[in-house]
Amino acid sequence: MRRIVLLISLLATVVLGQQSAFDRGVRLYNQGEYWQALVQFSALANQTAEQNPQLTASLLMRMKCYAKLEAYQRTILLARDFQRKYPVSRYQVDVNFLLGEVYSNRGDYTEAAWHYAQARILSERKNLTDEAARRTRHLVLNLVPLEELSRLYSRDLGPVGQFLGLLSVERLQREGQTTAAADLMFNLRPYFKIDWLVKEAMRLDWQLSNDKAETIVLGVMLPLSGALSEVGNQILTGLRYAVMTYADSVQIAVELDVRDNGASLGRSIEIAREFADNPRMIAAVGPLISDNVKAVAALLDGSGKVVLTPTATENDLVEFSDLLYQYQPNRSIRGAALAAYAVNTLGLHTFAVIAPTDAYGRELTDSFTKKVDDLGGQVLYEGWYTGEPTDLSFHFTNLRSIGFRRLLEQVATDTDSVHQAEYRRLLRPVIPDSGRFAPRITASDSLKVKLPTIDALYMPIHQGHVYVSSQVAFYNLTTYILGDENWADKDNLNKNYRYVPRLAFASSATIDSTKLDQSDIHNYYTRRYDRDPTNYDYLGYDAASLLLEGLTQARFNPVVLGEVLKTMGTHRGIISQVKFGGNSPRQNQSVFIMEYDNQARELEQAGFYDQFGFHPKAMILPDLMSLDTAGTDSFKVDGVVND
Repeated sequence: MRRIVLLISLLATVVLGQQSAFDRGVRLYNQGEYWQALVQFSALANQTAEQNPQLTASLLMRMKCYAKLEAYQRTILLARDFQRKYPVSRYQVDVNFLLGEVYSNRGDYTEAAWHYAQARILSERKNLTDEAARRTRHLVLNLVPLEELSRLYSRDLGPVGQFLGLLSVERLQREGQTTAAADLMFNLRPYFKIDWLVKEAMRLDWQLSNDKAETIVLGVMLPLSGALSEVGNQILTGLRYAVMTYADSVQIAVELDVRDNGASLGRSIEIAREFADNPRMIAAVGPLISDNVKAVAALLDGSGKVVLTPTATENDLVEFSDLLYQYQPNRSIRGAALAAYAVNTLGLHTFAVIAPTDAYGRELTDSFTKKVDDLGGQVLYEGWYTGEPTDLSFHFTNLRSIGFRRLLEQVATDTDSVHQAEYRRLLRPVIPDSGRFAPRITASDSLKVKLPTIDALYMPIHQGHVYVSSQVAFYNLTTYILGDENWADKDNLNKNYRYVPRLAFASSATIDSTKLDQSDIHNYYTRRYDRDPTNYDYLGYDAASLLLEGLTQARFNPVVLGEVLKTMGTHRGIISQVKFGGNSPRQNQSVFIMEYDNQARELEQAGFYDQFGFHPKAMILPDLMSLDTAGTDSFKVDGVVND
């Protein structure tokens, strides 16, 4: 025991001695006694990591001493050796910053800019990050030879090269080489993923545009009064926040021409004519409901202005104008996506449908059943209702009849002994002890039998009608419920969780927690409005962000904005996702597939569909800046806003 105590004491003495030597070296360095400091750090640097817990810090300080003594070549050699031996050291940032200083002092501004840029990207310390960025910018804009810019930024396609490339764009622009600057920006644009690089690119894009002296004018047509005023005002607030943050980040003036159409067709037509006569207006957001959208799109078709409707879901809307873009996936896309998921992913084959008989229910059902047929599934029943689905006994009685008949057919034709045992278990409530079927089976008798013979029941509903699930349970149907996004009513689902053991639905919305955090919208709303943002606030923010991103990529040229939107790739917002393309290139093709877990009582994203097929959540790669998966809250559009 005494030997152990002595060993521990000796070890503590050694460690404290190394700490004391390091501290002495730092004091000497800070006093400008670089030779004496070098002696201290050289002695520490020649020890092992076991002997010196501050080995990497000692190596860094030795390099800094050599640099102060203007032994630049020795500093560079030691720095290269450090980078090779300790690639994950937290001092890599400091070594790169030191190399930037050394190369600057030697007059090699190209190499200095490279290392300062690396320090800017790697550092998580704000003071060092800001100083490294300032020095990189000064060198690239003023001292790096113009002919060496290409060699500088092309060394890396990652964030370092992107940062240097953006500075090179600005340098070329200052030198009057605007064509070369625009070409370089075009080549760099696909690589930008990090938020601050994206914003810097937006700022430079604005400077490169022909209209840089003018203000961007966007029209906004929303119901700010009347029955839909709450929705309209929330969308407008989110839209304004997106414009504010965009203008602040890229220093571009954006003016909103906001009009209240009150969801009125006549007022929408008047506003559309005024928008068409405004030559400074580039694009318009709104209106919300389909009838208004049709009229506005037709009137603005000849004006060259892109129209983005944030909520309308009616089929074939985009046919009314070549400049109309439908932010929400239409009903045909939603129904078909859910059908494909049911057949291809869930492995379901037999289906029944109970749906409202209005245009909303018809369009969803038509696309769902057509896709089921195309994929080889079978639709056994279609039932329709008007008003609220408080009593669907007629349809559920029909489903009982179909399901019970199928069960008896399976008993008669399926000879598998395991299956027969399961059939007998299901039919036990109506089979006498003798093993024969009762000569007459009444409705009440059959209701005692659980029927698993219809794989899924497709039930699109309107908002607030989740209670219909209790009727599925009452009629003892063991089936997968499939629906639309009005099933994304978590509170009511949890109240009825016993009736929805299996539920999947198509939705246009689910929260991405990373995007939510990056936007800082929650903090802003709390300070500015003393409330939390709603899903419609998020929708307004997302729609405006999409349009502004498209304008940036189009270099604020309204003539090419439409083509840019069609080819810009997947745009993931706080609550929505947009992918234009496919057979209808101005129609959002992206649909989330959501599932309800009645054990955890949570809504979960299974994945999403677009024109390329199903993308399971496990296969969805996060953004480079994202470590969190998408959240699960959803919102309704059709039941509130759409006709």
